[in-house]
Amino acid sequence: MVVGASLVASEILLRRHVVPNDPYEIARRAFHTGVTPFAAFGDSRVESGIVGGDEIANFGTPSDSLETVLGKTAAWLARNPSGRAVIALPPQQFSAQRLGADQRALLQDFVSGDAATLQVLRPNHRRYLLEYVNAIATDPGILWRPSGIPEQTATQFMSFAEKPAQTQQSEAERRIQHHTPIRGFADSKPARTLGQTLARLNKAGGGICLITMPVSDAYRRAASLAPGFSESRKFFRGIAEAENLTYIDLWDDYPDTLFYDPDHLLPSGAAIVTPDIIKRCFGDTGAVS
Repeated sequence: MVVGASLVASEILLRRHVVPNDPYEIARRAFHTGVTPFAAFGDSRVESGIVGGDEIANFGTPSDSLETVLGKTAAWLARNPSGRAVIALPPQQFSAQRLGADQRALLQDFVSGDAATLQVLRPNHRRYLLEYVNAIATDPGILWRPSGIPEQTATQFMSFAEKPAQTQQSEAERRIQHHTPIRGFADSKPARTLGQTLARLNKAGGGICLITMPVSDAYRRAASLAPGFSESRKFFRGIAEAENLTYIDLWDDYPDTLFYDPDHLLPSGAAIVTPDIIKRCFGDTGAVS
């Protein structure tokens, strides 16, 4: 009885407050309804680092695995054969956490245009069920309050460069612990099939550009202690050369003033980086940059 009541309450919360404003849901709707000449695919670095609009759609989702990113790209190119796709390839795609992720249900949910009967049972929301229940238990009145779009302000985040040096380094080192590519990552299934998948996708669309999003100086210093970070970027470049695809490595191209944490851009930083990516990717679709 209690479980049933919790599910009903969570469903109300989701439909009234979460779904209308959830970046995942906004991107999913745009995926099935919008038409843009360019689209970007990746994880949270893409979600925060590329400004979506009439020119480029942003389909980045936090923690998306390599197979999920490529699956979204394939579905989009199938619907937009003349479209051009930006695919972000960060080193952490070869971390143990990403390689071990099973996101088949999440990918199917995103690319499927089917309307779900119960939001609470969909993969993107199900993983947060306990958080929804706790939110309702803390403030039951949220179920009946009018829904609204959260206010976005330019001062929501401070620049990463403004934080004390020790704080910057500590934050970077904590993130590196979860992002470090495993030893022998090139023998993993996603790595072995990456080139073949990209070759197939390239034939299906008007063009593909591979990028590695920028990170802060503190992140780069911490990553320099783990060879997998530089090895994975060389791996991406080698695949791009083998498949005659453009690869733009933005790893150290932007100052820390554009970041709000070790490896995510501020909105103001994304506004600078987005047109740079489009220009560098598709201004010249020839050799690897």
